[in-house]
Amino acid sequence: TEPFDGMLIILNGAMTGRTLSLSASGIEVGRYVLAPDDDFVSRHHARFFYADGRHWIEDLGSLNGTSVNGLAIPKGGRHPLIPGDRVRLADTFCEFNR
Repeated sequence: TEPFDGMLIILNGAMTGRTLSLSASGIEVGRYVLAPDDDFVSRHHARFFYADGRHWIEDLGSLNGTSVNGLAIPKGGRHPLIPGDRVRLADTFCEFNR
């Protein structure tokens, strides 16, 4: 079996400290799933998925941006993730881990 399981730890906002499990099938996140109190997170902000032996994040054309460790991901762009990466969706911060 491939080690595809991962998780996001939410670092700020109403859901601080909660975790969101990621699986091989992927998950779409946005305001209602990840950040109910962050009006700058789009309803369909980003997608986390597993492909080619690693985890990825894909911006879904969000209005207020997605970044990993301070590096902006272009609208519709993808970025690989490694444990410890800090992910920002608008004003909401998460940490990716396994």
